[in-house]
Amino acid sequence: MPDLLRNYLGAELHLKLTVLDRLTNIQISNENDPNYTDFICVALWDSVVQEIKNYWEFSESLSCVVDEIKEEIKIEKSVGGVIGGVASKINELLEKLNSISPEEMKGMAETASKTLKELETSKAASLFVEAGKNKASKVQ
Repeated sequence: MPDLLRNYLGAELHLKLTVLDRLTNIQISNENDPNYTDFICVALWDSVVQEIKNYWEFSESLSCVVDEIKEEIKIEKSVGGVIGGVASKINELLEKLNSISPEEMKGMAETASKTLKELETSKAASLFVEAGKNKASKVQ
């Protein structure tokens, strides 16, 4: 079960148990027992909710809030949200690069060049080259 759904169902159950606890004299002592919570929610929920004058208005408002949160999550995870995050990180990197002195930049370039040479001559590089050749031969 996805975390979002689990969190939503958990929050909904907690809301129901809280309302039942406040509006009835039933002691809710073991809300982690699924049989107990099913009994409470199925057996009593409909009758208790009917006695709450504005519950459906509240429920509708709550549903709108949940829909807005889902939309925000969808936007954050969308391609545009990801690209926005990457662009933000690139801007931060450029700002940091702007503050680096030429001597530091030269040292970084030397370190990068040395690291690339080490990677090119490493055993891992030859494995990647071999894997690429094998994949190319299978495609033909």
